[in-house]
Amino acid sequence: MSEKASEHALKVLTALDIEIVLNTSVTAYDGTNVQLSDKNSLVARMLAWTAGVKGEVPSGLKDGALAKGNRLKVDGYNRLENYDNIFAIGDVAALISPDSAQGHNMVAQVAIQQGQLLAENLLHYIKHGEFREAFRYKDKGSMSAIGKKNAVAEISGAIWKGWFAWLLWSTVHLFSIIGLKNKLMVAVNWMTRYLTYEKANRLIIRKFKPPGEPKGPDGKDKHQKEIFSEGIP
Repeated sequence: MSEKASEHALKVLTALDIEIVLNTSVTAYDGTNVQLSDKNSLVARMLAWTAGVKGEVPSGLKDGALAKGNRLKVDGYNRLENYDNIFAIGDVAALISPDSAQGHNMVAQVAIQQGQLLAENLLHYIKHGEFREAFRYKDKGSMSAIGKKNAVAEISGAIWKGWFAWLLWSTVHLFSIIGLKNKLMVAVNWMTRYLTYEKANRLIIRKFKPPGEPKGPDGKDKHQKEIFSEGIP
């Protein structure tokens, strides 16, 4: 997003007592210490990793087939470089161009548009022996929710912030859901949680022993609980 939208997000998150560290990446984690690229470290027994997607590389590809993040280099027709019959779309594909120096953003609209055009190109190739047109991404805007009643949205160069952007974000996501019944169910759930602050528990809990955990007074392992989240909204 633009610098203006990013500044608003930073301001809101800081007001929520969230400490933001910019221009820094995580280089290692041993279960206790988080090593950062600026040589600093954080002590944490729990690390929630929510960014940093890295693709799984298929075996047998030629050298030079990968871009940053293990994404597959593709040409304008989403065809792997140096291949005639292998195609990739979405997050795993990296279309390097003057408009996207590191490939397009890994968002749903890129994958949708690439998939639609690739299908048309393949059908055209079967009939005429050539592809119809190269891919050009049509940016329909970006939105991001920042907690309850706050968001940022950028559409056609215009920027919205705060409650109105959050309402716009909610409306777009609601109408993106398939089926009237599903839309109504999600709308009711959102309204209930908005009014009651209730969060549904969707956790899988099992006993977990961290590496090197000392034994208890009775000689048995001191088990802790490891929690897996299934994606709490």
